[in-house]
Amino acid sequence: MVLRRVTGGSEHWLLVEVKLRRRVEEGARAALQDLLAYRRAFGACLGGGTDFYGLGVTWGADLQPAPAEIMLCTPDTILTAIMRFAGERDMGAPGTRESS
Repeated sequence: MVLRRVTGGSEHWLLVEVKLRRRVEEGARAALQDLLAYRRAFGACLGGGTDFYGLGVTWGADLQPAPAEIMLCTPDTILTAIMRFAGERDMGAPGTRESS
């Protein structure tokens, strides 16, 4: 899946790779490997965005997405990753927003 966000005349792309493996670590590793390959293959098409470009989602729980170019998470933390891509500040507990 590919998500696109347009902000102030600039485009931002998020490639989403989903993996189902026996262990969270295996799925995260496989998603990361594919996302790195996509960057090499499609980097010119994605533009020179300076923020997130990849999200690897793996089956399991409790994998928090780090605010990095490639985020890795599990379904229970996907909202945090999507909100980061959307430009929102880090999320607090589900259904709430932390203020800074």
